[in-house]
Amino acid sequence: MAQLSNQRAIAIAKQSSAGTWGSPTTSDLVPCANLSWTPNAITADNPEYTGSINRVGPGVFGATYEVSATFLIRGPGGSSPPSANAFILGRVLQSLGFTEQVIATAIPAAPEALSAGSTTGFTMGAGATGTQDLYKALAVKVPFLGTSPDDLTMIRSYSAAKAAVIGETATGTITGNYQIPKQLAYTLAGTGTPPSLSLSLWEGARRYDFIDAVPSSGKLTFPTAGRESVDFAKLEATFACDLYAYADDPAPSIPSLGAVPAFRDGKLFVAQKAMGGSSVSIDLGLKVAYPPNPNKTSGSDSPQLTETRRTISLDLNQEAKSYQDLLALATGQLYYPIEGLFGFYPGNYVGFIATDARFNFQKSNEGGDFVTTSGEAWIDGPDKTLSLVFPY
Repeated sequence: MAQLSNQRAIAIAKQSSAGTWGSPTTSDLVPCANLSWTPNAITADNPEYTGSINRVGPGVFGATYEVSATFLIRGPGGSSPPSANAFILGRVLQSLGFTEQVIATAIPAAPEALSAGSTTGFTMGAGATGTQDLYKALAVKVPFLGTSPDDLTMIRSYSAAKAAVIGETATGTITGNYQIPKQLAYTLAGTGTPPSLSLSLWEGARRYDFIDAVPSSGKLTFPTAGRESVDFAKLEATFACDLYAYADDPAPSIPSLGAVPAFRDGKLFVAQKAMGGSSVSIDLGLKVAYPPNPNKTSGSDSPQLTETRRTISLDLNQEAKSYQDLLALATGQLYYPIEGLFGFYPGNYVGFIATDARFNFQKSNEGGDFVTTSGEAWIDGPDKTLSLVFPY
């Protein structure tokens, strides 16, 4: 009987080290879309003569493999963040170079008064720790900004004097209380080696196991869910890996993770100004290489992530020059934050921030009903300059 292509699934486990199978099980299943795998044959043309016009076919020396999947972005759910490494989408984010932070207790435990407020920041109180960059790129709850979830914002910078700058501009001088809520946070790491993954991929009644999976591409996309165009926020990833084993094994049932929030009824701030637009996407610009090693069956060591070049693509509505001058931002070549927040309820919320983005010149788009611009911004800094968080 023919096997159904809709019966696809993937389970993801972190490896303790390169070359060590992570043994994913059905408890490591995660919903995804556009799941596929591709063998890339390693070949070389055979130069031998045959005494005729007919040449010998290429030599085949094995294959490398690619696995691609699209993951819809939603919070982990529940009333508190899951324990370390329990959030399966978080394992993918860690492989992309993000550090996982589990903030299981709010900081401080109860909201406390802020001081020295401005329209773009404030100074935290005794319940916060005065360590440079400690809370950078995390979500913070500031009731002055509005009711939940509008009271959530992202921290662009944090000083040893407990001064926090946020990714937006308030309507007035910020007063009242603050609190860093419980959250699961993934912040871009400037040091360390991202973990390799083990993947079990089911396709119909066949299971393929892939070892030493390292992302060769990764892109976060946040499309606005409007009346005329609705789509989900998503993470698209492709992994370079090796085939570990394969066997006949029917695809398992995948557990539901709950509602996927839409990017609306939330926030998009560009250079600390609220902006309309159709999408924000962040391409991590990954580069993978294979160290040559004749001791290995494939002739190479496991793939390694060697480089990232982070690019943000923005499709925005044109605003008055007096409100937001994108041309001036590109001309000045200074750094500005880009912040987004959305979600249905605590545990489902999603927040992201590029703390310091440098703008390219934006192009004016023609042919639509509205005047819009599109273009890029770049993230130069290596550490805590990009984060994806799930506040509670």
